[in-house]
Amino acid sequence: MAELWNLVLKQNPWWQEKGFRFPEGSWPKRQVYQEIKNLLAPDLMVAVNGLRRTGKTTILRQLINELLDQNELNPQRLCYFSFEEAGVAQKTEVLEELIENFLAQVVGQQIFQLKNKVYLFLDEVQFVPLWPVILKRYYDLNKNFKFVISGSSSLFIREESKESLAGRLAEILLYPLSFGEFLELRHQKKDLSSKLTLSLFHQFLATGQFPEIVNWPDFPQKRDYLKEWVVDRVLERDLPRALKISSPEDLKGLAYVLMEGSAGLVEFSNLAKDLGISRETVRNYSGFLQKALLVSQVLNTAGSFRRRERRQRKIYAQSANFLSVIWGEDHLGEKFSSNLGRIVETYVAYLLKWKFGEVFFWRERGKEVDFVVKHQGGILPIEVKYQTKISASDLDFLVRLMAKKKVKRGVALTRGIEEVRRIDGQEIFLLPAWRVEEMPEFLAQ
Repeated sequence: MAELWNLVLKQNPWWQEKGFRFPEGSWPKRQVYQEIKNLLAPDLMVAVNGLRRTGKTTILRQLINELLDQNELNPQRLCYFSFEEAGVAQKTEVLEELIENFLAQVVGQQIFQLKNKVYLFLDEVQFVPLWPVILKRYYDLNKNFKFVISGSSSLFIREESKESLAGRLAEILLYPLSFGEFLELRHQKKDLSSKLTLSLFHQFLATGQFPEIVNWPDFPQKRDYLKEWVVDRVLERDLPRALKISSPEDLKGLAYVLMEGSAGLVEFSNLAKDLGISRETVRNYSGFLQKALLVSQVLNTAGSFRRRERRQRKIYAQSANFLSVIWGEDHLGEKFSSNLGRIVETYVAYLLKWKFGEVFFWRERGKEVDFVVKHQGGILPIEVKYQTKISASDLDFLVRLMAKKKVKRGVALTRGIEEVRRIDGQEIFLLPAWRVEEMPEFLAQ
């Protein structure tokens, strides 16, 4: 117990050092930060879930700084603990001991005596067996005990983990960086020349979606980091620890195939044949990879709504940067340059999920519109046309879909063109692809 408590004291210097603040307080805040901060007041546990290295620990430390800045909060009523620190035993009893000793030795009250909020920040809590059971027990005893937890992509890989906390937990998904956040971390202004913007956008698509490496100068070093600390860490450590994986090699092989084929149509039977594994294994492993946030699935919304597993699907890498990992190239490489259209489409897919929620594509008789999202009570069709010139034929199927669905607005994401084209009473908004994160606000004007 003494060894554990020494680790706790080391991670909570504000108990003994008046005025201590984490240096992350001065760093730029993610777009989702205010949403998470607003959840500190309600009587709910808060979970910040996301891929490795997307900045979850930074957000927790920024929140702690803000709480410590509140004069009415006694610093002894706030505890932080990371279960990924060296020397931490990732066991159920360690979590229980941490909570009980924090209450007894620092707060000086038992759980049922708490009249004011006490905050317990638990970083990378998914490593602890039965963590949802422990948190639920204390939450049900006194809602003044505020849990703020973070976890890498396997936090809720087991459905029962989330279900056991239903009604008690607010979950925020932390995505990789958007282009706007990348520019902020690079201290670049947004009113850039088109040429410079495109150059930065391509750098961002190659290796710019993870905060820690944004300002690293060396592309090979950044790619190695993404492979070792994000992709392979999830595949070789997180997923096997969270689930019983009968063949980790097949899981990793499938992950790399799906990410390399990002933005393409996927048929599980064909994949199974190519990889020499069963269709059921491909289907199950694909589901694991989606829950682990390495890939995402987009379904075809054209035609009748048949059973989910029988509908056409596309699989996208969760980050466009993963294609650089697989190809071993930066934004100047031949493979990267020749596949730039689907790299941009991969970025757009994840950004639309972040901004709009559910995302579909439309494919009928071999013709396709890349994305369809719900917007203002209807739908908004979106095409990725990463070109410097857009002809009428480039927009043909987009226009036909809009007419068929009686939709007045559509979007085409381009390589720098920004204008509005009016065709048969319909408005097609041409926007530079790097502005996709601004699209909801732009369309609301």
